[in-house]
Amino acid sequence: MSRKRANANPRFESRRLRTALLAFTIAAGPAGCGRAPTLDPPVVHYGETICAHCNMIVSEERFATASLADTPEDAAEPFVFDDVSCQFAFESAHPEVVVRMRFVHDARTGDWIDAASARFVKSDDIRSPMGGGVLAAGNVAFADSLGAAHAGEVVTFEGLRVLFEKGS
Repeated sequence: MSRKRANANPRFESRRLRTALLAFTIAAGPAGCGRAPTLDPPVVHYGETICAHCNMIVSEERFATASLADTPEDAAEPFVFDDVSCQFAFESAHPEVVVRMRFVHDARTGDWIDAASARFVKSDDIRSPMGGGVLAAGNVAFADSLGAAHAGEVVTFEGLRVLFEKGS
């Protein structure tokens, strides 16, 4: 048996229920389905993190790269590489991996930057962990100065991919 409160106002109770539901929806909303995963660069423990392609230890920050890929749970799974050549080789060997975003380190600042907006210098003078011979720059002027200093070619990320596919 249910008991009604003698002075319960149905209008007030309905409004209270709606307010509680709204508060719950606001609080639970960001944690629920449809939440976009963060596309932040991964945390790399230099000297400990393993390259996703060659299984060697990632030791030099300025050459480390990362890809964030889709997962069935709609999250962003990080793949870390010790050299951009490993990143290209991994993505070529795993076409089922859908990459959302790629990160590289700016050679001047050491900060992670979006590979899509970076410029790259490819040169035999650049000694990188897996022999990729590539440094990244956050802006064109710095890339041009790196290119001149290393007698290298300045390209975009897609231009760099073409060079690696050609075997340059």
